[in-house]
Amino acid sequence: MIKALTLDAAGTLIYPRENVGTSYCRIAAEFGALLDASALAQAFKSVFADMPPMACDASDAADLDAQERDWWRHLVRQVTNRAGGIKAFDAYFDRLYAYFAQPNAWGLYDEVLPLLQTLRARGISSAVVSNFDSRLLPILQGLGVSELVGGVVYSTAANSAKPDAGIFRQATALLDLPAAHCLHLGDHPVADYQGARAAGLQALLVHRGAPDQMPATDCITNLSEALARFQN
Repeated sequence: MIKALTLDAAGTLIYPRENVGTSYCRIAAEFGALLDASALAQAFKSVFADMPPMACDASDAADLDAQERDWWRHLVRQVTNRAGGIKAFDAYFDRLYAYFAQPNAWGLYDEVLPLLQTLRARGISSAVVSNFDSRLLPILQGLGVSELVGGVVYSTAANSAKPDAGIFRQATALLDLPAAHCLHLGDHPVADYQGARAAGLQALLVHRGAPDQMPATDCITNLSEALARFQN
């Protein structure tokens, strides 16, 4: 029996309100760099795929913040260099990093709050499990998610990034439930679907694309469809 729901963040609960390449381009212009948004978007996709897991072995909050910033600084430098570079890179990076920490930089999918409110009303536990950094906490707080979930497990603080089982184990421990009683929802076939199943959770892949491109098994197009998996 499923007793709790775990949810990925980016691509499942939240999304950037502005295309990443457009944001990188717009903020670069503030520092005198006229870069191409499409080139930045393509570079981001390529560089992000090659980055190491977003997991930190930090001794305290300051160390965690430093490691998180170093991870993103390395990524952003590579992305912008591929698109032509930015002379005032350090100032640009600080501005960009702060921008993506703002809740208003992110949108919330329409069904998220109704789903979480329904889960709470029915006494079903939930938690967010995300490959993200500490900025996720104020983002979810500002979007009204934090007050409706039992906790947030993010990879940099967990020192474990999906699909590694460690981050899922921390989530099920937070929920105080065996993995088999938890259902994970996420948009990444490997990190979310395969990772959760390998860790012993049940899983559904969130596919928000065209229905004719949907994989054949264990997929939903809307988070609310997961409610059918819970017994009344």
